[in-house]
Amino acid sequence: MGGDVAGIEEIKVEKVWLRRIERETGESLATFDEDDVIEYLRMSVMRYSRTTHRTNRNILGTFFSWAQQWDHIDHDPLRRVPPARRPEPEPKPFS
Repeated sequence: MGGDVAGIEEIKVEKVWLRRIERETGESLATFDEDDVIEYLRMSVMRYSRTTHRTNRNILGTFFSWAQQWDHIDHDPLRRVPPARRPEPEPKPFS
């Protein structure tokens, strides 16, 4: 029984993340294409910590895989998008 509760809580958390992504982009994830995914991930890599950005990408990947498996979308727009790279910070000189 405990595993079922944990699974339900995980789904609730992912739902909150997906809604946040939709609010930030102003679009439904069901209409996202590769360009939308790239644009969102570029913003995400600059705005959020590496951990949060990775979580965003993983949750999108899970959602798109599920949506494709259940025929809610024709293809997974994240599948061919390479991981975004955060620019290296400028080195700080010793003082």
